[in-house]
Amino acid sequence: MEETKKHQALIIDQHTTYSPPLIRQLARTGYLVDIFTEQGAPSLSSRFCRKRHVAPSFADGSSFINSIEKVVADECYDVIYLCSEEVLPFISQITRKSDRWKALPISEPADLNVMLSKSAVLKRVAAAGVPIPQTIFACDEPDILHVGQQLGYPLLVKGDKGEGSRQVKLVSAPDHLLEVYRKVSSIDHTTQAPPVIQEYLRGPKYTVAGLFDRGKPLRVIAYLAELIYPPTIGPTIKYITANPPNLLDVSFKAFDALKFTGLGNLECILDCRDNRFKFLEINPRVWGNVAFAQYAGVDLYTPYYNLGKGLPVLPDLNFKTGIRYRRWLNDLRLVARRPGRIFGFFCDCIDPRVHSDFDWNDLSASFPAKYIVKKYFG
Repeated sequence: MEETKKHQALIIDQHTTYSPPLIRQLARTGYLVDIFTEQGAPSLSSRFCRKRHVAPSFADGSSFINSIEKVVADECYDVIYLCSEEVLPFISQITRKSDRWKALPISEPADLNVMLSKSAVLKRVAAAGVPIPQTIFACDEPDILHVGQQLGYPLLVKGDKGEGSRQVKLVSAPDHLLEVYRKVSSIDHTTQAPPVIQEYLRGPKYTVAGLFDRGKPLRVIAYLAELIYPPTIGPTIKYITANPPNLLDVSFKAFDALKFTGLGNLECILDCRDNRFKFLEINPRVWGNVAFAQYAGVDLYTPYYNLGKGLPVLPDLNFKTGIRYRRWLNDLRLVARRPGRIFGFFCDCIDPRVHSDFDWNDLSASFPAKYIVKKYFG
């Protein structure tokens, strides 16, 4: 009897820890998984990879494009997953060149360009009636202190580009505002948009993630951030799935306004002043805890494959609530910064109710020693 041919998957990831859990889940589903990533990335150590393509620097646009085009041309991938937001400007230039890129469901170029700018995203969702925090989009330096006084302290300064919390700075007093604003402005020289200054909201932070087709939800998972470090602006360490009233309605309205296609997530905060969800940002790529969805009963991989193949995908927006997940490297970093967390760290390690991105069967990728020392303890 002829052996069933396995599907092939390619994961594009700069150097994050997002991809190893994705590699493992895809391989266990039956995929042959290749990785395209920079030297030193944790995913290169995963025993679940078939091929490991060491990429040139993702900052070198022309070398990146030439290299990834060759990889995709040499194989016939059924699915392509994108884990790094930095390469979206390059990817958008090449996905229309070959039918093989249909394996990567992605937004139309005009909509994708909007999602590469935090300012443009905020303006579009606000125009669609999605609540956002009070935000100042453009400000001359002489007026910055006045803006700070208008918004009140603490407040946030957010760069126009960059993943997650990397370009988000909390300012607690007027004395530091101008300095922080200049620092954030200098981080990314590829954008002409100035940082935004945004009011700081207090309240629980939620994420809505899933698979979308031109803004329409096909699969979804929503969760509350139980533990964040640094508080409110840092990466999330622990999550619990939840579906409070109005969260999905607000989030789906934002995804629809952005005409988003593919895998991605957005973040909202429940403003304790008026009990309304406010949109914070979107991440138009595979997110850090994508493996969480499987524990909540959500199959992302089958509909993603079908979407890329042009097959019909019926929406299924059900997911289990009360499911916990932990990104253990983020937790390890917290232990290094706050040793008092050590007891909670070990309790979560042995609690079977707390799922994690750590895997004893893929130890070298789950515990990449050089990467950990450089990023978390360096």
